[in-house]
Amino acid sequence: MRASTSSDSSELRFDLNGVPISPSLSETLPSHLGLHHHAEGNRAGYTLEDLFLLSRSTIPAQRASVLGVLAKVAHRLGAQAKDGNFPDKLAELVGKEGELRKRILAAGLSAIGERGGVGAMAVEVAWECLVVWDNDTADIDGIELLLAPDVISSTQPEQLLPIISGMLSQALLPRQSLEQLLAIVYRFAQESNELAGSIMSTPHLVPAIVQTFLLTPIPPKDGFFYLSPRNAILRFATVLPDSSPFPAPLTTSLLIQTLRFYRVLACYGLYSHIATSASLYFSALGSYVLSPPSLPQKTLSQLRTAWASLLEAWIVCATDPHATTPPHEILWSQVTAWSWESEVRLFRKDLTDTDQDWEAWNAVWKCRGGINGVKGGEKEREDVLKVLKLGFEAQEGLEREVVRAALQAVKQCLDILTTGGPGLEKVFKSVVEPTHVLCSAIRLWLACLPPLQDVPLGSPPFTLPFGELSKFCAELVTHPIWSLPEKCGMYLRVHLRPLSSLLAYFHRLARHIPGTGPDLWLAQGLSIVTRLLPGDEGAAIAMEENCILPMTSQIAGFQMQLPSVPTDILKPFFEYTIRPNPDVYLSPLHITTESICHSTTLRLPGGTPDVLEEEARTGLPLSRDWLTSPLTHLLRSGTSPVFRSLPTGWDASEVEIVRATLLVLQVSCGVLQHWRLGVCALGPAEIVFACMRVCMLEHGVGGGASGMDSSAEVFRDDTVEKLMGWLLDPFTPKRLPTPPPSPPPTVARTETTSCLLPTLTPQNYLELASQTYLRQTRTPFYQFYTDLVALYSAVSFAHPVFGALLLPPLAMRYPSDYRRLVWCEVGDGSSASVGMGDSVGAVTEVVRTVRLDLERVVCCSLGWPGSKCAPAFLDVREYLILGAYLQALLAGRSAPQGFLRLVAVHHIACTTAEDGLSSMEAGADGGEVTGFTLPSDPSQSSGSLGGLTKTQAGAFFLAETERTKRIEHVRNVIGGDVAERKED
Repeated sequence: MRASTSSDSSELRFDLNGVPISPSLSETLPSHLGLHHHAEGNRAGYTLEDLFLLSRSTIPAQRASVLGVLAKVAHRLGAQAKDGNFPDKLAELVGKEGELRKRILAAGLSAIGERGGVGAMAVEVAWECLVVWDNDTADIDGIELLLAPDVISSTQPEQLLPIISGMLSQALLPRQSLEQLLAIVYRFAQESNELAGSIMSTPHLVPAIVQTFLLTPIPPKDGFFYLSPRNAILRFATVLPDSSPFPAPLTTSLLIQTLRFYRVLACYGLYSHIATSASLYFSALGSYVLSPPSLPQKTLSQLRTAWASLLEAWIVCATDPHATTPPHEILWSQVTAWSWESEVRLFRKDLTDTDQDWEAWNAVWKCRGGINGVKGGEKEREDVLKVLKLGFEAQEGLEREVVRAALQAVKQCLDILTTGGPGLEKVFKSVVEPTHVLCSAIRLWLACLPPLQDVPLGSPPFTLPFGELSKFCAELVTHPIWSLPEKCGMYLRVHLRPLSSLLAYFHRLARHIPGTGPDLWLAQGLSIVTRLLPGDEGAAIAMEENCILPMTSQIAGFQMQLPSVPTDILKPFFEYTIRPNPDVYLSPLHITTESICHSTTLRLPGGTPDVLEEEARTGLPLSRDWLTSPLTHLLRSGTSPVFRSLPTGWDASEVEIVRATLLVLQVSCGVLQHWRLGVCALGPAEIVFACMRVCMLEHGVGGGASGMDSSAEVFRDDTVEKLMGWLLDPFTPKRLPTPPPSPPPTVARTETTSCLLPTLTPQNYLELASQTYLRQTRTPFYQFYTDLVALYSAVSFAHPVFGALLLPPLAMRYPSDYRRLVWCEVGDGSSASVGMGDSVGAVTEVVRTVRLDLERVVCCSLGWPGSKCAPAFLDVREYLILGAYLQALLAGRSAPQGFLRLVAVHHIACTTAEDGLSSMEAGADGGEVTGFTLPSDPSQSSGSLGGLTKTQAGAFFLAETERTKRIEHVRNVIGGDVAERKED
């Protein structure tokens, strides 16, 4: 087969080693090098198109050779795709790596079933494209990678996996190729749980792997027990390194991985009977681990950690033998007889406070957490404290130094992650181990508490640096590290699991620290719960049950003059929000008796967290507005899964649910602001949207056999109205701080300064704040707002709070469609109605009935400071709105009053006057209010606004010198008839 190529001499060419050949060199190389087997015979080397064509050659040797070249090219492309500073970068192919990866992979897969050298080279091509390309994540465990779903799907795993199974069973390829096939299967398993399930269900694949790589031809002595494939891996735990026929490093590595494998099974409550069946072998292993074997320090630490972690898992299984599958596979009496806890405790004598022993310290302290003896393990706790208390409390105690060193290491890593820069993934990994140490220390402290102890203690079991831990957790909960995986790769979120677990355990610890009042504990819980990750559902539900709901009622009872509002009725909604899919149970980082019974996976879900509710496997991490979830279920009560599965005895009305939700919001915002955790509180846009949803609960919404119905609009309830008013009040001008004075007129304002906008966030922009709710139905916020305006016109009867909620989207930062809807249309698309009396203006229902004073307008962070309304910045739709402003002002008794009148006057004045823009830029000493600059106290001040002079009574008049000029301008902009009306 001969390839046909372009005659372009600058086209990139490769030799048989995948090395690019320069154009000048390709014309001088001799033909005996085998680089001229293509149509363009004058130039040496093969273009990519040549290689793709020749990869389908019918000559096996040629095809194998070309596939080998493609494998080397793929290796080079993968390296430059991951490293922007790759020294041997192929500049001609920059930006094309992903497309070429798929083409090269397809070329390899087309020959992967062939025999001999062609099949071996095809395997290498697939290995380079699937495994080596993503080798930076090869050691990432505990999360679905989902790095290249399009590339993985292009391999058609349902067809490729049976082919790999057959190739492993036949074992006709070289050993290196078989190992590459195993690496490809492992890469598939890393990608997603779905692919891992496909691997397990592929006929003969797993037995072929076991037969090829685990069943050695030389069975060890006394190997009758583990000759079957089911127990094949046990041989690596029963034959100790000092008596194995294999090299010591290999034997030790196999032993460590075997112990980790049995721990994984124990995390599901499976196969723990092996501890009994092979008790003699494990007893010998325990003695070997305790003795000082001749192993490198790091290897010895890994071996002891793996052994202690396995014992911890088996102890958890024995704590509740009914939780294992099948039940009673291991009993507490056996654990006591084997003295596992005492055995692990002996590890301490060889440990130091250096970071190389942190992993072992973590395992030692974890193994002491399972206490199931008489009187709640009273004797076991005393035995533990006899050994440990001095180490934690002495000035130079070993345990004390380990905790402080670990805490300092985590702080240093977080400081690096704050500043950013290269190598973030490596720093992420370095956070894990010291954080595990801190978690295990706190877990040990909690395990040593007397049972049923939930009040502040007189004296702790032992001393920890409580003040430093508290300060660190307060900084951690607001640290930018939580958003880094979205920027650097979602798979990095697995390294955040120890940090989220640390926060959860600290919250349990904080309740026992003297001086932690209900409000502080509630603020800690509210800030921590949004940082919990998948697998922490149990901790999140415990916070909701034991802290958030009861503490809210307690604090509200002290501080608010309200009728009794039960908050426990919200429990079903919050639990569903945290765990929406009962068929998926992610195991926590530290297993429990509950998790071993229910766990369906140990891995975090990968990919973006923005998935639809019906597709979500977990509700964590919680969205910022998770406390408003009961409102979502009320609005969708006809289809809500919560209302279809309410617990027996639950009985609450729609109004009671709304009262409880708003009360939780009000208390949460208050305590978070009080304890300087306002960044965790809902912002003005989020509060406004929550109240908008309350107003959408009009009579009849959600009605039906499975839905809820209210006899009247919920927003009219006195308690609901009062709570909404309290929630909105902090974002009105009367509660805002006095703005700083404007710069002196002599100081010129630059264009950048006057137009600087705050970043759009869910806290300050309604279109983003509404996404958590609206994305489930793929409804744009404008449609929601249109329905809200129509509902206001139909049922509100000028309700003041309802009316106030319509104003924020009228800010200049929002599209003009919102202003046109309110000022030009009724809400159903029809035109505004004509004013009353002898007026010729027109006004909509909203403009006519929303008569709020400036002090009651919700405005903080929702508008556009220093927005400009000059004609040079307006499109046709803005001119229509300006016309609506003027028509509304001329509507007689229907003309807008209060704040909306001030809006209309301001925009008309600034648009129809040449000096309007300049007076606006010069500014008054005011603050940002719904899209423009106003005096700090407009109700009391007088002065010039865009050429209009405002009197103390609130009227406006225009100097005679401006009249003629403005009338002519209005004629050109709006129309002659209206201009004549304005002249009058």
